[in-house]
Amino acid sequence: MEEIKLLRECLNRFRLHMDRNLINRIESVIYPEIKSTFVSPELIIQRVSEKIGITIDEMKQKSRKGKIIIARHMAMHMIRDITGYPLRVVGEYFNRDHATASNAITSVDNRLATDRYFRDTYNHIKLKL
Repeated sequence: MEEIKLLRECLNRFRLHMDRNLINRIESVIYPEIKSTFVSPELIIQRVSEKIGITIDEMKQKSRKGKIIIARHMAMHMIRDITGYPLRVVGEYFNRDHATASNAITSVDNRLATDRYFRDTYNHIKLKL
């Protein structure tokens, strides 16, 4: 079991540089009993933008409008949480640096702990992935 965990960890690190079809083939060989559950950052961004009601382009712009910031932060948090990508990579999806991604994740953690409506929205999006 420890070997499978190690292989999964290695595979997660290589996902940044591999074709999705190749990842699926490798996963099916390593642990065929488990259906591949990789969720792409692009899918996360799409689902968040749909739920919040903004475009993907708006989410990636430099805008400081509250609705856009919430969506961007939520997407950054989900990408980090679901994929385990480094902060630098998470930030790159939004043309931001690692410090901005870190701040966004901290902000979302705080809101998840204190804002029930935000938490419900976040969980609803996560279930749709």
